[in-house]
Amino acid sequence: MTDGRVSIKVAADRLGISQDAVRRRLKSGELVGEKETTPQGFVWRVELPADTPEVEPRADDGVPAPGITTPDPPPAAIGEETVELIQLRERMAATTETVVRLDAEVTYLRDQLDQRGQELSQRSRELAAERERADVIQQLALQRIEALTTGMGEKHEDAPERAPEPPGRDEGASEGDPSSWPARAWRRVRGG
Repeated sequence: MTDGRVSIKVAADRLGISQDAVRRRLKSGELVGEKETTPQGFVWRVELPADTPEVEPRADDGVPAPGITTPDPPPAAIGEETVELIQLRERMAATTETVVRLDAEVTYLRDQLDQRGQELSQRSRELAAERERADVIQQLALQRIEALTTGMGEKHEDAPERAPEPPGRDEGASEGDPSSWPARAWRRVRGG
């Protein structure tokens, strides 16, 4: 190839990409090339960048030309490593699935715990308010009992024997009596 142009196959080998990738790069303009007419039809010739390494030509069937050595085939251990890698990936997938499931369960349980905590907090506030009401009622009852027992057991010297009667009250008149002072007051208020 004295003109610096190579076939698509050689360009793919030198660039380390597939022949289809070379065709795509020709179409997009990343590589420069042109169609050449041959007796069998058209053939693309690709101009490679100057920094592309030289590679020995290969025969059409992909077998290196005489004088070219190929690397040794991979050892059999690679097959075992591949099987082990597949098993590890399967275990990792199962472990990941378990972790996701457990994470969802933990999230659910945390939500339940938060909800119970809020319910307990609300109930605690309600009980505190109820206790406070009970204390107030108890205190009022004790004060009332104390006042009642104090009044029964001792007579105060300055306390009158009876409460004074309202002015104009008749001794024999009862509250339901029309001649009682409240009845008369209501009659005056009503204008009657």
